[in-house]
Amino acid sequence: MSHHAKMDHAELVSKDPAATQKFLETAFGLKFAVMGPEMGNYRMHGRQEGAEGGQIGIRAPMGPQEHPGTISYLTVPNIDEAITAVKAAGGKFLMEKTEVPKTAYLAVYPAPGEVVQGLYQQMAK
Repeated sequence: MSHHAKMDHAELVSKDPAATQKFLETAFGLKFAVMGPEMGNYRMHGRQEGAEGGQIGIRAPMGPQEHPGTISYLTVPNIDEAITAVKAAGGKFLMEKTEVPKTAYLAVYPAPGEVVQGLYQQMAK
């Protein structure tokens, strides 16, 4: 079975999300929306303009086991099938399927070579 995917967005895991945001705004003129405390003060560039792909998210590590870095998310048509395919290829998940309220589903796994990769499926509108 073929699981077509395309690059959706990059997520920057930062020890100082506000400083990362300020740097990108100053250096490149990017504008970020801060999603508020209910979304962990997640910062997003691009999605609010209706863009498909090319977004940048910034957040703090989700715990002491997570280190700063970049996670690229692949848009998949069916996240459950993509999760099954990753597991069949020997992958294990750092974050199982998780709902972003009223928006999307995410899952995160380490690919070979210690590369962290995410899956992203937009909810039907």
